[in-house]
Amino acid sequence: MTGARDPRLDKLDGVARALARVAGYDAGVRLVTGFGGQRVFVPRTIRQRSRFWDVLGPTACRELAKLFGGEHITVPTGLGAERRLSDARRRRQVEAFLRAHKDPRLVSKDKVAEALKVHRRTVQRVRVAMTRQTEPSPQGSLFEKTSKRV
Repeated sequence: MTGARDPRLDKLDGVARALARVAGYDAGVRLVTGFGGQRVFVPRTIRQRSRFWDVLGPTACRELAKLFGGEHITVPTGLGAERRLSDARRRRQVEAFLRAHKDPRLVSKDKVAEALKVHRRTVQRVRVAMTRQTEPSPQGSLFEKTSKRV
């Protein structure tokens, strides 16, 4: 982009902002919408039948490959409109999604992040919190109830 700086770039973070600087704001928004919260590998050359091509289009794909080709990138979850849900509500949604599966550890963090539009680290934190709740502590509790005093 040439000329004046686009003020909308401030709404984007990380790799989405970097892509938007060279391919336009709309390309950054499409990256966030299509891959927000996921860690993805960017090939050095992006093929026409790839998900990147479908989401971003040819021009943005070429720019993305120039910037990050051959690297894994973590795409931010994005815009304020995407962040309407409170943290607690988002975590409850992730927990419910994971509990719907027989073994929550077998569900990919990226698949959960994609389905619920949350960051993969949120999924990881919820999964850790779930295992802490279900596994009894080998240490025991200082406040275990014993018999009542008479």
